[in-house]
Amino acid sequence: MEIKFLSLCILAGVLFVSQVNASENNGKDDVKYAALTQKDLDALPVEKRASVLDELGFIHEYGIGVPMNRERALQYYKQACELGGNYGCYNVKYAYQYGDGVAKDSAQANKYAKKMNLDNLLIEQEYIDKFSQEIYAAKALADTDKSQRPEFINALFNLLNNRPESDALFFSRIGFNQEKTFRLATLWGQDGDPQMDYQLGLLALNDFSGHYVDEPYKARPASLKWFRAAARRR
Repeated sequence: MEIKFLSLCILAGVLFVSQVNASENNGKDDVKYAALTQKDLDALPVEKRASVLDELGFIHEYGIGVPMNRERALQYYKQACELGGNYGCYNVKYAYQYGDGVAKDSAQANKYAKKMNLDNLLIEQEYIDKFSQEIYAAKALADTDKSQRPEFINALFNLLNNRPESDALFFSRIGFNQEKTFRLATLWGQDGDPQMDYQLGLLALNDFSGHYVDEPYKARPASLKWFRAAARRR
């Protein structure tokens, strides 16, 4: 698997005990989200509701704090997409394009892709299609082949690290951000792959977890634990 970094650059111009406390809050939040009823969701402001639905889609897609359920994830992403197009639309496109939790359907894939909100995106539609296709092709490989996962996480690291706000907005609209990348890498890191440990070190060092926004100096010690784990397992 190889994401075409040259074209993408056009756009940009086993858990450790040490991680348990950092992960517990996310886990508790996931349980809270999963317990929300439709009535709870309907009571939220539209933008917040869309964000929560997107989160529900994410945790059910990968089984983070809840049982994995791709079909249910798709329904959450669909609901999120319909609330302004800021969340979920390309997640639905991916599901229909690759038959993830649903039968392949290119018409439905294109339908939901067109629902994505294009406001404030400094990128033309042809490049949105090109870049998202490259990223999602890599995601499809990583979903089915564990050996591809460290490379996919590294690709996301390069795409999301120290990017201008307009780039971050684009990646968020198609379903990727720093925190999700860290959480996904943490989940996949439970397999004990030293390459994934190394990627987690990079993510922690650059605070993809968002845990050290106010105390950035703490990111380095956190990252060293992953780097040391990677060295031990090689």
